[in-house]
Order: sequence, then C-alpha cells, then structure tokens
Amino acid sequence: MSQPTEVTTFQGFQRTVTHQSVLYSVARRMGLDPTVNLISNVASSYLSYINERCREAWEMYDWSELLVQEQRPFSDVWNSIKTYSTGNIVYDFTSNSYYSALSSVPANTPVTNGTYWLLAQPLQPLTVPRTGQINSSNTTYPELGTIFKVSSLDIFANQFAPDVNFTVNAKGVNVWPLAQTGVDSPVVLNNGTVTYPFLIFSTVFILYRQPYPGFATDQFVSGTTYNIGDQVFSGTDTYTCTVNGTTAQPPSANWTLVPFPYFLSEFVKRASYCDALVEDGQHEKAQMELPNAYSRLWNEYDKQNQQQGLTQYFSVVVR
Repeated sequence: MSQPTEVTTFQGFQRTVTHQSVLYSVARRMGLDPTVNLISNVASSYLSYINERCREAWEMYDWSELLVQEQRPFSDVWNSIKTYSTGNIVYDFTSNSYYSALSSVPANTPVTNGTYWLLAQPLQPLTVPRTGQINSSNTTYPELGTIFKVSSLDIFANQFAPDVNFTVNAKGVNVWPLAQTGVDSPVVLNNGTVTYPFLIFSTVFILYRQPYPGFATDQFVSGTTYNIGDQVFSGTDTYTCTVNGTTAQPPSANWTLVPFPYFLSEFVKRASYCDALVEDGQHEKAQMELPNAYSRLWNEYDKQNQQQGLTQYFSVVVR
C-alpha cells in the first residue's frame, strides 16, 4: 500500500497518495501484475473508473480536506505591475477600499495617487466572479467550487461570523448586504425614526469546496502535442498541461501535478475494482464487493464528523 504524503497546494497541506498506487491496486485485485501484464487499453479503462469514482466521492460531501475559505473582493485587486484604463475599478487590501481610474493609469501608480485614482464603490450588484478574478500577485484566484457559506468576517477566526445572504449564478456569487441588518436591536435616530442598520462590507469570506480537478484517463504518449487543460497519466501521477503546444513529458515546467487525496483512495480502489468486475462480466461479485467500498467512504465520513467533531455546512440560496 502506498504511504500517504503531503503536498502544498493553495489551500494548505493535503494528505495524498500516488495515482499509480490506486491504479495498481485495482489491477492486482483483478489478478494482474501491474508491472508485467497491465496493457495500455486495460489501464485506460481502470483509469476511467478511478476518475468517475473519485468524482462521485469528491462531490458527495463537504470533506474538510477539500474546503477552502478565501477573502474575496468584488473586483480585481490593484496590482503594481498592471496598467489600467479609465473607469476600471480595483480593490486595495491596504486601505480596504475600492478605487476608480480617472484616466489611463501607468504601471506602478498606487491608489493613493489622486491624479489617477478616486475612491469608488464596487459595481452593483456585488458579485464575486467564479473564475478570472486577478489578485495582487497578478495571478488568477482559484475557481470557486460548491459554495457552502458566505460571511462578512473570517469564518474560522470568529465563532459567530455573520452570514451574508447570497445567490449563485453563472457569473459568480451575488451577495446582498442590503437584505440583512448588522444589529439585533433597532436604532432610534434623532428624528425618532426606528431603523435596523444594514451590514456594510468591502469583501466577503467564502467557504467552498474545491472544484473536482479530474484525473487522467489516458497515459502520456511521446510525440503527441498537448494544450492547456489536457491531462495525462505519467510515471506515478496525473498532470494537467499549463501551456499550448507542448510535447514535453511531465513532470516538467509545462505541467502541474494533480494530487490524489489519501482519504478517498480506499473507496476509489474498491469501487473501481467493482467497475472492473462488471466489465469482466462478474456482475454478482461486483454487487457483493460494492458495499465494502462504500463502508470505507462512510468510515471517512465518521472520522470527520464524530472523531474530529467537525460541522457540516449547507449552501443556502436566498430568493
């Protein structure tokens, strides 16, 4: 059995195993020696089962190792190396404010330069894009997966972080600060008016599950040209291509490793084995083995919720 390792990804440390260890486990259960007689087309079938079963488990529950909280503004973050056009709106984490470009802004022009920048409000409705949003390092924020919670404060640092009403659509996460108040008791103004002040915030903290990254169903083929987003199984793992027109074999600068989560690996091995049995015509045996696969998944569920005392989050759409 492959020993779990740890890799550093944008969400922190995650226990992993090699994709190869999962593939080899399926092959051995099917009576094959993966280093001797696991032929290419059979391996591709097994890799397809592994991908499908991993997606099933990944999206079944709000697994703690897949949850990410990020503070997101409602526009791109000001970046010193970028130039901006008239009307562009950026967010500045230092001042916790939004700024609008008064004219074409040269690179290295801080938002404190009043010749080029004016304090502004974010565009309405307040929307955090799912993809394409640029951070202060001039890189793209990770894609937002399934949204479980949106708050005006750090969810992990504040026990009673206020929930923010939100809806999700194709463009991103719309939040509605004017649909909720910031206090529990009414405030009486000087003219006698009774009001409940609305929440005002510049950013939101979003708790979400990472989108399923996918695992390769085909092995790397020497001489083949690969483009951005293509995935291959090479050596011991899956890699995603990050450039267009590469023939280089991963691991290399043109490829990114897709780590295989340790906590899902035992379910995936056993469930994929059942799929291989079905392909081999052993339907009855597959039906007998499948409950054992799901028991591994429920064990992981139990460890997270009972032993670790973690809380399940549900996404709520407010209409």
